[in-house]
Amino acid sequence: MVAKNHFYHISLAILFCMAFLAFQVSCRTLQDASMYERHEEWMARYGKVYRDSQEREKRFKIFKENVNYIEAFNNAANKPYKLGINQFADLTNEEFIAPRNRFKGHMCSSIIRTTTFKYENVTALPSTVDWRQKGAVTPIKDQGQCGCCWAFSAVAATEGIHALTAGTLISLSEQELVDCDTKGVDQGCEGGLMDDAFKFIIQNHGLNTEVNYPYEGVDGTCNANEEGNHAATITGYEDVPANNEKALQKAVANQPVSVAIDASGSDFQFYNSGVFTGSCGTELDHGVTAVGYGVSDGTEYWLVKNSWGTEWGEEGYIRMQRVPTMATKIQFHHISLTLFFCLGFLAFQVTSRTLQDASMHERHEQWMARYDKLYEDHQEKEKRFRIFKENVNYIETFNNAANKPYKLGINQFADLTNDEFIAPRNRFKGHMCSSITKTATFKYENVTELPSTVDWRQKGAVTPIKDQGQCGCCWAFSAVAATEGIHALSAGKLISLSEQELVDCDTKGVDQGCEG
Repeated sequence: MVAKNHFYHISLAILFCMAFLAFQVSCRTLQDASMYERHEEWMARYGKVYRDSQEREKRFKIFKENVNYIEAFNNAANKPYKLGINQFADLTNEEFIAPRNRFKGHMCSSIIRTTTFKYENVTALPSTVDWRQKGAVTPIKDQGQCGCCWAFSAVAATEGIHALTAGTLISLSEQELVDCDTKGVDQGCEGGLMDDAFKFIIQNHGLNTEVNYPYEGVDGTCNANEEGNHAATITGYEDVPANNEKALQKAVANQPVSVAIDASGSDFQFYNSGVFTGSCGTELDHGVTAVGYGVSDGTEYWLVKNSWGTEWGEEGYIRMQRVPTMATKIQFHHISLTLFFCLGFLAFQVTSRTLQDASMHERHEQWMARYDKLYEDHQEKEKRFRIFKENVNYIETFNNAANKPYKLGINQFADLTNDEFIAPRNRFKGHMCSSITKTATFKYENVTELPSTVDWRQKGAVTPIKDQGQCGCCWAFSAVAATEGIHALSAGKLISLSEQELVDCDTKGVDQGCEG
């Protein structure tokens, strides 16, 4: 079988010297002077202003690292796509993802999917489809720093099917979903699901226009007057069969489709042109819309409409590889298709709410006392309660299913969204792995006899558990733990070493303390 844990980059601490630093130095192809000029030009182009010199210097370092990565990638010329220095070039990958990619993919397992598929028996499919050319796609929009990709995805699919059935293309309001669709999973800029957006549209009997209910890019109060005005609606929707690209092709051949993807990598952040064949994981975090498909130089692709403005990608679009020769690169684990027929789906979502608000408030109070949680005001407390409630429901639904060999628990992170939890902690720079010159030798290559179990804690080679807090220096804790272990085995003495020394002093290269 294929190993389930893929250790793409594993460092082994060994007590001998390696001349590795030279590689890091040699990859610096641009001098700081010219890079500063490029940063100045970039700031002018995108209207960037920083609050002080410290922030500007910090952003310059990130900009420089990103530019070097982009140019090294493009100079390698071994992929059918190119990266570009876009409006996100002064952001780390974590900073880029946190406010934008808030499709709640971790909630997908709790969704009861529809069982029918309208295009199941479709056999004749065109070789290429582009719904832009058929007047079913509105111009590219920009969600800004609001994590409502789910709303843009659902709205684009609704705009498309309305154009095809009514003959008129109307730009509909994402802000209405952000402000008014807040009684369930969907929580405006904090994230949501396209399924729930479709439920809201059906229950609300439609959406207003973009003109009448314009996009603000922040959570607002629902405008009841404008919510009551409907320019377009749907009467139902379906789920495209999971992990079935042929089914998705059938759907996209007939209408624009709302899809979820993993858009977390640096290559996605800086995608500029070509057919994207980069690494795509299964941690779905971003809602987009498939508006066509085609072939370029023998590579089949999906044509995908994004919501990051026209400066990103191919004027706001990305072509993503379809039907790869190896493992499927685009994992459409949860794809919603808007259709004009009725489905009794709303009731299923309601029945999954197993806890009442009253008892949940008590549990939240007990949890706050246990972990010494204090919020700045009532609004913040209510916001955290909603997140806590959602997480508890997810945890208990998962555990009650009893179909996995592990259990989830209500721990100190229970009032955080998944994005908030990840952003300050998980800052291993995996997107930089391709630029690392790896060692050619492996000390244990010829070892054949292996014990059935190993636990280095029992052999005095592991120090007690530590806590990195909200500093993204997991890389330091990992390296230190490996060093502590090999020192204990070779010197016969277990010593707890300093992660803070790495955080403070190892800052001349890729390592940047709490930034990753």
